[in-house]
Amino acid sequence: MSRYAVPTIHPFNVVVGWDSPLETFFATVVDPEEEDEVVLWVGALPRDKVTTVEELQRRIAGFGTIPPHTIIALQRDQANTVSPSPLQRKMRSILENLDR
Repeated sequence: MSRYAVPTIHPFNVVVGWDSPLETFFATVVDPEEEDEVVLWVGALPRDKVTTVEELQRRIAGFGTIPPHTIIALQRDQANTVSPSPLQRKMRSILENLDR
């Protein structure tokens, strides 16, 4: 799993990354002024899979912009994904069943 801080438009903390076992990009947006309240969390559940950096950017629009060097890193992370281990596949299966 990778994690990168993103420059923000508002006073939020934005982190994006690639989750290899779930095979999705993800983002979290936290409001530090509201006791670190999670404002947005995408790519955390199987039904919310984010497969492109462009889609990830659209999902965090209004909170932050992914800089070019981070876009390259995210694409590299996705390209270097290895097959999930048997345990990771089992955990993903459990999440998928909970997500229904």
